Amino acid sequence: MTEYHIGMTVTGTVTGIQPYGVFVQIEEGVQGLIHISEIKPEYIRHLNQLFSVGDQIEAKIIDIDEYTHKMSLSSRAMLKQVPRRYLRKHYFTNKHKKIGFQSIQKQLPKWVDESMKDLKKED
Repeated sequence: MTEYHIGMTVTGTVTGIQPYGVFVQIEEGVQGLIHISEIKPEYIRHLNQLFSVGDQIEAKIIDIDEYTHKMSLSSRAMLKQVPRRYLRKHYFTNKHKKIGFQSIQKQLPKWVDESMKDLKKED
């Protein structure tokens, strides 16, 4: 198992399909699971519409369990770029705005005043 590491791309064979994910055999004795949330960045109703047992699939290792030697895999992580339709405003936060800590700096005096008033009420 030491030859595998997180972030590595692997190719395997689909050995099972469950409502929660796809089981993939990387090699003899080495298995992984691609959870349904790691298949692609959109809603998936039925995994068996996308995969069949015996399919070859490429995925990225996102976690390795030291004890069971099973891997968590992601085909979603293989995407080079997020599809354009996912770039709508409601999918992401406002982190693209370059406001830094200004908003906190402006609000802090107000929060301190409110807290002081609350403390005085408790006395």
